[in-house]
Amino acid sequence: MKLTVLGSGTPRPNPRRASSSYLLEIGGDLLLLDHGYGSGDRLLQAGIDPREVSHVLLSHHHYDHIGDLPRLLLTRWDQQRGQHREIRVYGPPPLRSIIDNLIGRQGAFAVDLKARIDSAVSRELYAQRGGKGVRSWPEPYVRELQPGDGVDGDGWTLTTAEAIHCPGDLACLAFRIDANGRSIVYSGDSGPSEPLARLAEGCDLLVHMCSRMSDDGSTPAIAESSIGHIELGELAARSGASTLLLTHIQHLEDDANRRRTLADIGDIYGGEIIVAEDLMTVTVGETAAAEATG
Repeated sequence: MKLTVLGSGTPRPNPRRASSSYLLEIGGDLLLLDHGYGSGDRLLQAGIDPREVSHVLLSHHHYDHIGDLPRLLLTRWDQQRGQHREIRVYGPPPLRSIIDNLIGRQGAFAVDLKARIDSAVSRELYAQRGGKGVRSWPEPYVRELQPGDGVDGDGWTLTTAEAIHCPGDLACLAFRIDANGRSIVYSGDSGPSEPLARLAEGCDLLVHMCSRMSDDGSTPAIAESSIGHIELGELAARSGASTLLLTHIQHLEDDANRRRTLADIGDIYGGEIIVAEDLMTVTVGETAAAEATG
């Protein structure tokens, strides 16, 4: 498994960091873990054709985690020429209504889709690109997941657990993907979570948000929804994860905060610690080889 960081940032605009998104390559499958604003450009910069993305796993429905999803769905449909399999999209409720409100027959992009299907010029362009016949309406496979649900892929398995982020108002999932004896766990956004800690037990790579210092004066509600750096170190140590990838970065742009965060986590957690950068690649199980590609 190879992970490429497409977006390591937060909702705060940052030219160096797109919003949350990660590309996981497993055999012949390309899985996107979230797809926030700006990550569609990073996908292209990583040399990936959007038509080749096979699965999208959405941890939750904040805009910085799904903002470039419409672009992906529309690009794949418009450019695929009927020659690529439909994408498979997984996430917590209300995923189905979100997709329908985007590309359904009464959705935000329905006027665009209808014109591309029916207009003479669009039909000609479609044929020039190698398309056959009349295009059908996009129909991605959509499945809503609950904590504890699983998915069997081609040589990989997905397991889910509850993540804690805006509890009571937002359904959030953490993901574990196992393949070929290797494992990666992606937290999405979360505060301290017992189910997430159990999900991460013994994993090779834990990808977790690290957007705040534990003693930054945050209210209990914020601390519950967005883990502090000390609590993250404790979670990583408890899980026994081999490597911790710090992402969803905000405060780590400051050098003093970065040094202190790495030192404090290192005092608690004995594994390898990596600070994510956009277009960094990590081979799961060989994380010392992490490198920036752009």
